Amino acid sequence: MALILSRLLIISAIYQILAVYFSSSILCSAANKVSAIFVFGDSMVEAGNNYYINTFAKPTCPNGIDFVKEEELGFKDYSPPYLAPNTTGDVILKGVNYASSGSGILNATGRIFGEHICMDTQVSYFAKTRQDIISRIGKPKAHRLLRKALYFLMIGPNDVIFHQSSETKDTTKYFKDIVSRFKSQLTTLYKLGARKIVVTNIPPVGCTPFARDTEDSSAGECVSSLNDLAKLYNSRLMRLLKELEIKLPGSIFVTVNSYAILEDILNNYRLYGFEIADSACCRVIGKHGGKIPCIQVIIISAIYQILVTILFSPSIFCSASKKVPAIFVFGDSLAEVGNNFYIQSFAKPSCPNGEELGFKNYTPPYLNPKTTGDVILKGVNYASSGSGIFNSSGSLWGAHISMDEQIKYFANTRRDIICRIGAKAARKLLRRSLYIVATAANDLFVGMDLNQSSVEFDNNTYTSNMTSAFRFQLTSLYNLDARKIAVANVPPIGCTPNLRDRFSTDDCVEGVNEFVNLYNTKLKKMLPKLTTNLSGSKFVYMDAYASIMEILQNYKSYGFTNGDSACCQVLLGQGKHGGLFPCVFFAVACPDRKTHVFWDAYHATEPVNLIAAKRLMDGGLEYVSPINIRKLAYS
Repeated sequence: MALILSRLLIISAIYQILAVYFSSSILCSAANKVSAIFVFGDSMVEAGNNYYINTFAKPTCPNGIDFVKEEELGFKDYSPPYLAPNTTGDVILKGVNYASSGSGILNATGRIFGEHICMDTQVSYFAKTRQDIISRIGKPKAHRLLRKALYFLMIGPNDVIFHQSSETKDTTKYFKDIVSRFKSQLTTLYKLGARKIVVTNIPPVGCTPFARDTEDSSAGECVSSLNDLAKLYNSRLMRLLKELEIKLPGSIFVTVNSYAILEDILNNYRLYGFEIADSACCRVIGKHGGKIPCIQVIIISAIYQILVTILFSPSIFCSASKKVPAIFVFGDSLAEVGNNFYIQSFAKPSCPNGEELGFKNYTPPYLNPKTTGDVILKGVNYASSGSGIFNSSGSLWGAHISMDEQIKYFANTRRDIICRIGAKAARKLLRRSLYIVATAANDLFVGMDLNQSSVEFDNNTYTSNMTSAFRFQLTSLYNLDARKIAVANVPPIGCTPNLRDRFSTDDCVEGVNEFVNLYNTKLKKMLPKLTTNLSGSKFVYMDAYASIMEILQNYKSYGFTNGDSACCQVLLGQGKHGGLFPCVFFAVACPDRKTHVFWDAYHATEPVNLIAAKRLMDGGLEYVSPINIRKLAYS
């Protein structure tokens, strides 16, 4: 099904394999009857055309992720993609593949992915192939070859899936237009010499993991509304093909009932040896792995990296260099500067250091190969998007650097500093340095999901376990010579577009924010105790929750026009607030991000982060306690 596109693993499946069988032993024995195979359609049959156009819908495995075992079928010479440079000469006499992931019967279908080869264009490409064949073997032979060839069409699912984004809101008229357009396209193929035409109907797209996770499906069942649309189209397609076969002399139209085939497999999947029928094999998040395609996610680092930027600005850093020789940063996506580029993670920070700050000398990512030598004497950033206090938090994003691992990396840095400048000088540098820690949000996201899935889950116990583990980690930092430690609480994640859409509300999800505040309260009580118990330490509590909440409650007074929706959104199934998808590479950003409080499903925009960072730097007790970051730096 062609709904989850672009560098996802687009698996061209049933129909490409069908072409395999026709193109190998069967084609040899039927050579007098089937001279060539020409393929049209979407990602279900694409063989690589989208590699040659500017589109986000690239078929990573255009013939199926398991198709590398093609020797088991004894097949090599499949119909090559039309746009491939080597699809010339005698190659075209055996057939060509014009299919394009993201395409549809209507020209506008799939345009959110960038360029695509719609059905009209695919037919026009075939017309050019026809002319090339005529030029190569002459008109009589070409006429005979084309009439004996097999034409395989798999198109339409994207038109159904994207129907809500069409200009035509009348469903009946919309599908009438689709069938009318397809009739014209099939008739054109006939006029170009096509006679043996196989057309597949639309499979049950409402049963995909994407549909189950993003639509209103009760108990994760198939989305009946989408399947009903598929059936509506399929019934009209059946009537159309019968009509064409009568009106077009010599034509043979065959319907492949892919809906019935896949529905039977879904209903009896265990009989076919499958264990799972409702979830994706390649998954990131979502109950069925359908909310995020099999791709990398764009995350923008925020408040705490801006805070480091301010601290490192010449006016502050130069005057405070004797007090703060270096800054070491720990945490998640709110503080990351690029460590996740070096690990196998879906959570990649696309703009890790802010967009318009003009700052170069930030604390470099620990995993960057250039973070060596004297560079580490000014600080290092260990933060990793998706990470948390618990080692398991963020595992759904793939590899990540947990808080425990970040501290181990800092211990490595500490040893390198000692080797470089000696134990005495290193201890002095480390004890005067500033340590910024921003973590725990991902732990609470995990806790929220556990709370929904288990009646035995207890918020109080979970947050107590969080603070207990965090206490041990902060104490470990202290034992490694950290003394000036600024710790952030968790912002109001219940107000993010993601939570608003997951809970289908226009307001903040109070239950989630109460969960956050339960942890924040315990954290605030813990830090003064650490300052008392750990001699010479100064722990500062950064209240990101209060700062962000105040902006949300008064966003218009700050010049924002939107306080509840993401600026960066995926146009398909994004949710009312754009929160069901993260900011993946094929998403579309709002014209002016400065009008929005939220950048994506989870993170605030740069202006919000700048306000919050300045409050932490110089604010009063309502945002940072017992002293602000500037005073901590000079202490």
